[in-house]
Amino acid sequence: MIQETDEKTDFNAGVVVVQPIEKGMCEKLEEQNCVYTHIMRGIKNGVPTVEKKIIDVISRTVEPYKDFNEFLKLAENESFRFVVSNTTESGIAYNDADLPENAPNVTFPSKVTLLLKKRFDLSLDGFIFLPCELIDKNGATLKKYILDYAEKWNYGDDFINWINEKNVFCNTLVDRIVTGCPRGEKIDLGYEDNMVNTSEIFHLWVIEGPKEITKEFPFDKTGLNIIVTDNLERYRTRKVRILNGAHTSMIPYALLSGIETVGDCMKDEKMSAFVKKCVYDEIIPTLDFPKDELTDYADDVFERFQNPYIRHMCSSIALNSVSKFKVRVCTDKTFMGYVRQNGDVGIRNDIWIVNTVGCVNKIAKRLSELTGAKYFEHPFGCSQLGGDQKTTQLILKGLVNHPNAGGVLVLGLGCENNNIAEFKKVLGEYDENRVKFLNAQDFDDEADEGVKLIGELKKYADTFKREPVPVSKLKIGLKCGGSDGYSGISANPLVGSLSDKVISYGGACVLTEVPEMFGAETLLMKRCPTKELFDKTVLLINNFKDYFKRHNQVIYENPSPGNKAGGITTLEEKSLGCVQKGGMGEIADVLDYGGVVTKNGLSLLNGPGNDIVAVTNLTAAGVHMILFTTGRGTPVGAPVPTVKTATNKSLAERKKNWIDFDASPLIGGADMQSLTDEFFDFIIETASGKQTKNEINGCSEISIFKDGIVL
Repeated sequence: MIQETDEKTDFNAGVVVVQPIEKGMCEKLEEQNCVYTHIMRGIKNGVPTVEKKIIDVISRTVEPYKDFNEFLKLAENESFRFVVSNTTESGIAYNDADLPENAPNVTFPSKVTLLLKKRFDLSLDGFIFLPCELIDKNGATLKKYILDYAEKWNYGDDFINWINEKNVFCNTLVDRIVTGCPRGEKIDLGYEDNMVNTSEIFHLWVIEGPKEITKEFPFDKTGLNIIVTDNLERYRTRKVRILNGAHTSMIPYALLSGIETVGDCMKDEKMSAFVKKCVYDEIIPTLDFPKDELTDYADDVFERFQNPYIRHMCSSIALNSVSKFKVRVCTDKTFMGYVRQNGDVGIRNDIWIVNTVGCVNKIAKRLSELTGAKYFEHPFGCSQLGGDQKTTQLILKGLVNHPNAGGVLVLGLGCENNNIAEFKKVLGEYDENRVKFLNAQDFDDEADEGVKLIGELKKYADTFKREPVPVSKLKIGLKCGGSDGYSGISANPLVGSLSDKVISYGGACVLTEVPEMFGAETLLMKRCPTKELFDKTVLLINNFKDYFKRHNQVIYENPSPGNKAGGITTLEEKSLGCVQKGGMGEIADVLDYGGVVTKNGLSLLNGPGNDIVAVTNLTAAGVHMILFTTGRGTPVGAPVPTVKTATNKSLAERKKNWIDFDASPLIGGADMQSLTDEFFDFIIETASGKQTKNEINGCSEISIFKDGIVL
């Protein structure tokens, strides 16, 4: 695409290829003076077509593992403006062990952080990032990890501000099958090319970013299928529903009929008619897109399916077919949520008052009484040192950024350690329409000013309306409190089954309460698909045990008196029940306290088991709601809907004003799948606006973990 832009406009850009791994193809490319042939093959207007293009836009290659300084020298080039990456789905990752002195043996985001630091030190402008890795929100995720490294390596606020202000991180979606070097296939070019590359003819590149980037990269003048938009998700949904949905719809029929490839499916008259009916008559009507655009895209998809140069096996599409069906084809599995300007999704549209310090708790309460905004008392934000203040800031940042809040008033006093100016450094970018700030000491009548600002926030929040959102966007926290002898055989297994179901639709669940994993941690470790996640899980457990030891406390000071009264006898019993809430799936991520969920699947979140601290931690991590199992009962609620799930019938009947769902039928032999389906429907209703008991009762508490000195 850069080649095309150079040829058709006055762009005249050169490309430096940076090899992201230790072993690659840079040497071979250099042997050919960085020139190679790209062959595009497929069906075009119904006719098999082969197109050839010489790619000569590459000026040189850089191999960081051979000469890392040569890589860093790229920062010195003032005309270096765009970073286009494709380091595979595993490339955009964060590794807490990465250090600058370990380069180049660090992650891709680490290398980029070092490159940016060099650029910053030279007082040059930043870059426009166009990552092509096939992960959700690839640009936003890359930026997050870069900021995490900048903070971890103490590069300072000026550098962090420069990243935010002088760099652009775009989310992108690439839709093209690149078949690579045609090994075993003889292609007569008339010349020797050991780097020949092949792909299909179809191409689509959707970039979520400012339209102004086309002034620097004028691909809009090339006729290429490149779209700059402020809403990438619509295009991603279109691709998943039509292309991937068509794949998934054809597989059962194809396998039963003995059809091996997608191309053969299109040659079969009955199969072709069936799949086209699914797409045009059933899938397209569910999508919020101009119908002619959907029809054109579907036409392109079926032309791509007929590509004689690509042998796409039905057996490979059939892998993990159940979860694929739910994500791609079952379009009725949605909830009614609020899609925010940045693409995040909320299930509530409240106005939140978030205090920077406990000194203004009663002002927040008064503003809540005057306006109906939700407020959350806490005693922190001043007289805290080091790690404790940073922890407080991270949790409050998570609350301010939470998509369940349509608008947020950040309320400060003015003289606290965590004053608004300091908090803004941690908060980073924010939407000025959605987040307002008020220092109480700055106004004669802080209540009057607060009411005015909350009024503005309400008007902004009212611009959002509920709309259908796929379950894949749902993030659910998992918590237990006041457990009893039935927890491990009713409510916790039910929540685990529900967790598996949500994850099968592409959603995310988060398990915390690390001390209540002690004794059952190996069950979680066995579910880590990579050594990196295994090591993080081991560290998660051992670090919390070290926390106990630092304070000369007994690691196994658990279960609580209430647990024992309810029939739990040992920590292992309690832990075996606790981890069941996470279902049976693989571990997708391990987050530190104050971390934010970015990956679908099951994440483990560092933090204690204390009920209010844990639900606050989960809320700040970005979960939309919390499934809270209990055998003894508790009115505690988070700032987000907190679904109290009773382990036993007695509690469910006695405390109907606390309990939302009864898991006790499992004790009497009820079918797990049937009750899971019923629970899932309840969760969808809750996500779509049904109030939980904690919301009805006004129970929304927060508390923040501390481990240090108070002045």
